[in-house]
Amino acid sequence: MSYTFNRTETNVESGEEYETRTMLYLMNLENIENQLDVFLIDSFNDITGVCTRANWEFIIDAQSKGKKSFYPSDIGKSLITLFLNHLSDISFSSYFLICKNVSDNYLKAVSLDEIPCYKFSDFKDDVIKKIKTALSKEYERIFTNNSFNSISEECLENFFTNTFIVVDVSNKENHIKNSLPISKIDLMDSDKLIKIFDEITDKRVSLKKINIEKKTIHHISECLDYKKVIERKTIESLIISRVVGYDIFKSDMDMNVPIYFSVYLDGLDMEERRDKILTVNSEVSKTYFDVNNPEVFFEFLNEVICIVENEKNVDKVYTILIKNKINIPKTLTELSVKYMISMILGGLYDN
Repeated sequence: MSYTFNRTETNVESGEEYETRTMLYLMNLENIENQLDVFLIDSFNDITGVCTRANWEFIIDAQSKGKKSFYPSDIGKSLITLFLNHLSDISFSSYFLICKNVSDNYLKAVSLDEIPCYKFSDFKDDVIKKIKTALSKEYERIFTNNSFNSISEECLENFFTNTFIVVDVSNKENHIKNSLPISKIDLMDSDKLIKIFDEITDKRVSLKKINIEKKTIHHISECLDYKKVIERKTIESLIISRVVGYDIFKSDMDMNVPIYFSVYLDGLDMEERRDKILTVNSEVSKTYFDVNNPEVFFEFLNEVICIVENEKNVDKVYTILIKNKINIPKTLTELSVKYMISMILGGLYDN
């Protein structure tokens, strides 16, 4: 198996927003056999989601288009990269075209879902014909010596059966809310949620600058070598850290005690409780705003998030961090580490 990157690109601002929407849409997909835990940026396509636990064999390829008008001919042309990947040596599980608008007149029935996802069988027959005609013209424009008609019907049918068109006009903040079952995320105002969305966009855009054009791989896992990758846990830790920060900087900080942390305040009078909470809040805020070592903070959060998936006891989580020699930010004491563990547990599981 080999794959050469030939169609990497840099998009304008509207495209950047829709690529982030695409990544979060794939991340938030429900009822798929394998959860996507790695997202490849501008490699095979705008976004390619992979489940590494399935030995890199469960792969979803996605193209994004933020155009206001999207005619059947536009749909067909936009499918070309997805289709070329379908013809490649890599076996993609399914294909998604994420767009801003599809006319209701093209569809047999309109979905009422917040973010509708359509199969090709949901489109009217004459629309499907126009889409396929536009795809064939784009194929023959690129490969002048290759006829689209030479591709087998079985191959074409397989592609269209496993291709989905998603119409996303939802709010940016809803993508963030749907990314994690964090109980306190609904308390955040829209501006803060949009800022998280934009931070994720910035992180993704920075990876697009890495040039892999004409590079060849022999297994999809080799994409890790090029560093054009965002892991699911990186997105999750960024969101959680912002929710944690939101909790920390409420005006009534002395009342902001995670339920998992209350055991460490037992036996203290009100003044002692207040002093201890203010101290750990100060230590956590210093860490949160340490611009000189942001990666240490996010790596630490990643480790905590991974551990609390299987362990809900704060002391045991802390013991695992120490035993595994996890790099804990120097601005955090043992108690402030346990405070952060408690906040993460409360945010994720205290529903």
